[in-house]
Amino acid sequence: MRFRTFGPFHVNADIENKSDDLGTKFNAAKEGLNNASGVYIFAYREKGRLIPIYVGKAQRQSFGSRIAQHLNGLKFADFLDDRAKKLNIFLIARVDEKDEFLFAKVAAEDEFTIISELEFSLIGSCIAVNPDLLNLHKLKHPDEVHVPGYLGSIPDSTDLSACELASMLRK
Repeated sequence: MRFRTFGPFHVNADIENKSDDLGTKFNAAKEGLNNASGVYIFAYREKGRLIPIYVGKAQRQSFGSRIAQHLNGLKFADFLDDRAKKLNIFLIARVDEKDEFLFAKVAAEDEFTIISELEFSLIGSCIAVNPDLLNLHKLKHPDEVHVPGYLGSIPDSTDLSACELASMLRK
């Protein structure tokens, strides 16, 4: 299964009822992106660096629908109070061999599994960057699991293997 990455899309400070504006931004990047499915990452910018705060999947709904639910949700909005001016969204959309979007309504069950596995993998990578990731699926990555250089901890500079692993996994 193929994916394409889009973003980051900047969300203005007033995030309420911005789903129409975001849909327009998504479709401006590539027509149909708002209705596509895949995995998305919310991040905020701090000191010039993007910090992931949530990883989710849009597999039975479109990106537009899932992201609107989050932006209108109280828990998420409360977290963003002091970061809203810096919120960014990445979309990782499913595409076919012709680079055309695959939509949730036409997905096969094995495609849902692949999207879930991609989400799971991205959660692990994002937790390594931000241990305070807001994600219900974080429970799949137990707090007691630490893999220096990948998950749950920053490698000690004396642990050369962990540093090499972290270096390899970083783009």
